[in-house]
Amino acid sequence: MRSELSGTFFTLDLARARIALAQVPWVRSAGLRRQWPQRLEIEIEEHAPLARWNAGRLVNTRGEVFTASWAGEL
Repeated sequence: MRSELSGTFFTLDLARARIALAQVPWVRSAGLRRQWPQRLEIEIEEHAPLARWNAGRLVNTRGEVFTASWAGEL
């Protein structure tokens, strides 16, 4: 993911960076945008686990199944 977040304010490929962030297991959605003159705004929504689903998968509070490591109680 770090390689996708390289570049300057003007050269960073926001679409590639968004895809890289969305591939992190606990990230449900990610949004990026440039804020002039030198700020990058990143908005991340995390999965909120509700239940375990089969072997090693989880269900979030929206009913979506996702895969991530989880050692906590549900």
